[in-house]
Amino acid sequence: MNSRLRALGGRINNIRASELPKEKTRSEIICNVHFLDGSVQSFKVNKQDTGQILLDMTYNQLGVMEKEYFGLQQNETSVDSPRWLEPNKPIRKQLKGGFPCTLRFRVRFFIPDPNTLQQEQTRHLFFLQLKTDIVEGRLSCPISSAVVLASYAVQ
Repeated sequence: MNSRLRALGGRINNIRASELPKEKTRSEIICNVHFLDGSVQSFKVNKQDTGQILLDMTYNQLGVMEKEYFGLQQNETSVDSPRWLEPNKPIRKQLKGGFPCTLRFRVRFFIPDPNTLQQEQTRHLFFLQLKTDIVEGRLSCPISSAVVLASYAVQ
């Protein structure tokens, strides 16, 4: 013990536990994500993480390669102006409600020509989004078009 004391310069410092630097406790939260196929997946993230962390988790879960078209939408308080999880902002500043939080994986940006989509998975997710929007009444669809769309869905 004396050799250790000498190596430290012979001084003994009594430091109280309250004076020790505190490690930041990263509080974990659960976010439930509703996917377009109706399934729900729970993800554990830290409040301090940016939205990109949760977005990447959902993209990996679905195997999405063309990520720029999709996002996580917060519970709709207003249908006219939906709120989306921003990738560069901390989760704690965006999700003000109680936890576990509920988000919806949705198509955020539609393109004029779906044939330009590279991945089959992306086209499938676009189809599921359009189907959901028609069923929930967000998009109107004439009955003749609905019959054609239903035939595509069966194929």
